[in-house]
Amino acid sequence: MRRYACATDPGKVRSSNQDAYYCDPEGRYFIVADGMGGHAAGATASLLAVEVIRECLERGWQTVPAPKLLSEAIEAANEAILKDQRENPERADMGTTVVVALVDPNNNCWSAHIGDSRLYRLRGSEMQQMTED
Repeated sequence: MRRYACATDPGKVRSSNQDAYYCDPEGRYFIVADGMGGHAAGATASLLAVEVIRECLERGWQTVPAPKLLSEAIEAANEAILKDQRENPERADMGTTVVVALVDPNNNCWSAHIGDSRLYRLRGSEMQQMTED
C-alpha cells in the first residue's frame, strides 16, 4: 500500500515560501519545485514548472515510457521558464529546483530532479536519500 501526503513550509530562515507542489490524486506522480530569484520570481518559476510538468505527465501518461516522459516534462518546464524570462525581463533571474517521482502502471518508481531539492524514501522507520544535489 502506498501512502502519501503533500505539504510545504518556508522553514526557519525565510519569511516567504517560493515552493510549489502537486500530488496526483491517483498517486501516480508527485512534483515539488523550490523557487529562487528575486521578489516573487521564484514563486512564479516554481509554479510554472509544476504546472508544465503536470500537463506533460498527464498528456503522455499512457503512451510515453517513464524515463522519456520525465525528461520531456522537465525540458518543457525549462523552456516555459526561459520563455517567461524573455517576456518578463524583471524576472530574468528566476529559477527553480524540481523533484519528480512517478509510479508507472507496473508499480515501478522513477524519479528526476534538477538542483538541490532532494527525494527521500521512507520505508518503515528508515529514511533514505534517493538523489544527490
